[in-house]
Amino acid sequence: GMLCPTVPEEYGGLGLDFGYNAIVNEEAAYFGGSPLGFSLQSDIVVNYLVQYGSEEQKQKWLPRLVSGETITAIAMTEPGTGSDLQGIRTTAKKDGNHYVINGSKTYITNGQNADLILVCAKTDTE
Repeated sequence: GMLCPTVPEEYGGLGLDFGYNAIVNEEAAYFGGSPLGFSLQSDIVVNYLVQYGSEEQKQKWLPRLVSGETITAIAMTEPGTGSDLQGIRTTAKKDGNHYVINGSKTYITNGQNADLILVCAKTDTE
């Protein structure tokens, strides 16, 4: 129950609210555990997938995130803009049934361990 408890039960999660994650993180801090790695996966990345992912993506990835089989990262920070999402320059343009991403990212949180990376990019550049 420590990984991704907010994931709906039909994908292997517990269907709990974000308050549960906050309690888990607080308790981990009491015993000296560093919740950052699982907190990134459970508190940030997984919620984007739950809210915005296609049904196919949810079925493929959510059970793996809950079990810990797949580790996530988030690529947000860019050279010259930091983590100011209004200033990002990375773009994602639709090309058939996929996107072509063009840009640079730095300080990719959990990137060295990741199997799946959430990339922040602009899709409407007009």
